[in-house]
Amino acid sequence: MAERVSTIQLSHLEQTIYFAAQRQGANLLDVDPVTRLAAVSHPHAVNLLASMARKGVLYRVGRGRYAVIPPSVLHERKSYVTDPH
Repeated sequence: MAERVSTIQLSHLEQTIYFAAQRQGANLLDVDPVTRLAAVSHPHAVNLLASMARKGVLYRVGRGRYAVIPPSVLHERKSYVTDPH
């Protein structure tokens, strides 16, 4: 029986945010930079970040603050712990 691999499905805006964070070397994201980066409203940015956390590419570390999970961790489905400070 073939091994089933789960995939992470991100919307275009979620991909834009995730890969921009990777290019900038950002370990943490919050709402204000996301509103500017994606040119969306504050509530939309909050929803995007929460959606990305549900999908497992971000980890919520505080109110409106999310740690960016590196691609290598996502690819290998390792556990990940980051220092939010």
